[in-house]
Amino acid sequence: MFFSLGWVTALVAGIFALHVVQKLCFPYFWKDVFYLVKVIRYGARLEIFKMTSKVVTIIDRFVQQVERIPTKPFLIYEGVTYTYQDINERSNKLANVFLEQGMLKKGDSVALLMNNEPDFICVWFGLIKLGCAVAFLNTNIKSRSLLHCFNCCGAKTLVVGAELQHSRRSVIPPSSLTSLNSVVKQGCSSKCACVYSPLNSTKSYWCYEFYLHTHSPVVVVMLVDGRVGVVAGLPKAAVITHLQSLKAAAGFWAYGGSEDDVVYIPLPLYHSAASLIGVGGTIEMGKTAAVYLSIGCETGLLLSKIGASSPFFGYAGSKQLTEKKLMRNVFVKGDVYFNTGDLMAEDAEDFICFKDRVGDTFRWKGENVATTEVTEVLGMVDFIQEANVYGVEIPGNEGRAGMAAIIVRPECEFSGKKLFDHVLNDLPGYARPLFIRLQESMEMTGTFKQQKFNLVESGFNPSTICSPLYFLDFSEKSYVPLTNTLYGSILAGERKL
Repeated sequence: MFFSLGWVTALVAGIFALHVVQKLCFPYFWKDVFYLVKVIRYGARLEIFKMTSKVVTIIDRFVQQVERIPTKPFLIYEGVTYTYQDINERSNKLANVFLEQGMLKKGDSVALLMNNEPDFICVWFGLIKLGCAVAFLNTNIKSRSLLHCFNCCGAKTLVVGAELQHSRRSVIPPSSLTSLNSVVKQGCSSKCACVYSPLNSTKSYWCYEFYLHTHSPVVVVMLVDGRVGVVAGLPKAAVITHLQSLKAAAGFWAYGGSEDDVVYIPLPLYHSAASLIGVGGTIEMGKTAAVYLSIGCETGLLLSKIGASSPFFGYAGSKQLTEKKLMRNVFVKGDVYFNTGDLMAEDAEDFICFKDRVGDTFRWKGENVATTEVTEVLGMVDFIQEANVYGVEIPGNEGRAGMAAIIVRPECEFSGKKLFDHVLNDLPGYARPLFIRLQESMEMTGTFKQQKFNLVESGFNPSTICSPLYFLDFSEKSYVPLTNTLYGSILAGERKL
């Protein structure tokens, strides 16, 4: 009896000690276990859907919710509430307009250039009902970068909001309108098809069977905004299937979300976190979405394993770019990983957080900036002989602000006003260099590549840098000399960045 009591006491003490150790060293252990169980359950459910051809697409799931909760608010935008039925009927009308005008057919790719608004979702859903792949274009990019994005997704039709028609003109010159469809939301010219003119007289129901299924090879083509390839430094079109979008939509459910929640989406809808996780998660849970007009361990590179349960379908139209993003034989011979290009670190509470980008990119204002793309744009300025673009840290700000070291042509002079006008017209806000450093020569590596490390380390402090420095000043509409006083105001957060 004594032995039994001692054994029980020791067992209880051991369990208690393990509990204390778990709480101190692994405080989120049980939450992680429960989360993993839910993810495995959802993955098994998706595989069953895939094999039995039941609910297999995000639009199927949406229609299910329309039938179940038609009058429940689905979207709140600028104080106006749209129900599940409202969005469904609107997307049906848009699908019927595209179908009746004969501009689209099953399998076509359509580029979508719209700001955050209800019709972004309605157009997206309407195109899916037609069996089209949709490419979300970053509304910040301009000129040649936008044209590149449009071309690489293989689209023949561009749907653009009226407020972004100026961007459309940079993509589709008048001479190209005969071979390319341009659809605008309102206020369109006679050379473009306008979806709004026949919209009110179009039927609001959809009587055709959905074309797409879980295994569809191309469903949504997300243009990875600013994530750069080794070759051109321009965005690439990543292929995402309906199965992948359904997996992304399960995020809120896995984290314990409920049907009574309201999801606030301040991100631009062209971002996968907003569209696939935000909107998709809202549909999966039958929630309501509120859309807004948009110390620890060593830092390491985030790799994503590619396998049967997590396939990577590559970039649209480019096997070479796809191969450059793959890393083989990483841990064991024969394994394959996708190189995200993101540097991550574990903080004091065991959460994984983003730190920086690798290679020729850095992150600023939530966007990935391609240094090669910015360098190419700066090279078009007549007085710039050479430019070296990199990112510098500003205390109190996440990511790195753009900075460019430039060499001025011998026969020319630096013009802050001319450079300001150029970057304003040809670069999105997040990619414009905030600081300019004038140099007489550029430091190079042994293989004649531009050296960035020393420039990054030296930052933008005028008291420690002998070279002339300039700051992007919107009040002066020019690059102005960076003085110690101006430097202090930037660090104090008194200047808009």
